[in-house]
Amino acid sequence: MSLTASAPFAVAGWHSAGSRPVERPHTFIEHVQPCEFTWRPVQPPLPVIDDVRNKMSKLGRDVLGPLGLSRRTKSQVLDFLRDTCDERTTFPSIVPDDDGVAVLHWVTGALALQVDVDETGPIYLWAKRQGGTAITIDEPCAELNITAAMVLAQMAEVANHANPHWRVAYLHA
Repeated sequence: MSLTASAPFAVAGWHSAGSRPVERPHTFIEHVQPCEFTWRPVQPPLPVIDDVRNKMSKLGRDVLGPLGLSRRTKSQVLDFLRDTCDERTTFPSIVPDDDGVAVLHWVTGALALQVDVDETGPIYLWAKRQGGTAITIDEPCAELNITAAMVLAQMAEVANHANPHWRVAYLHA
């Protein structure tokens, strides 16, 4: 967005009154430049994102050789975590499959969640929720992220109730 004076500078902006310029009132018109971008609020770094970033870098070196997961897949994994996790979220294990898909897996007590992420984003979800009900979503959609966020919140609640200090133990292991 930019503001421009309603008339040219010499006419509407300034004119001379003796030896010093005198300002006249301006009417400003708002001009909005069209642009395409995805706005994301600034969030503090999440421990789960740092943990996954480290795991993905080790996968590249240790498991898959120099290629590792593609840069686009790694970016999609981090975007998925930003959309579904908060500071209480437990940490997933992460493994690549033969097609270069990142498989994220969480287990907390009787709860489990698997999310497959490729270069286009999350493509598959399987979850075992409280009470033993299973959910499968096998196509990319908004419901996949919403369901993952709900299950991760339940898992965080269970983990934090069972051991409020689990994060310290995990990070120092």
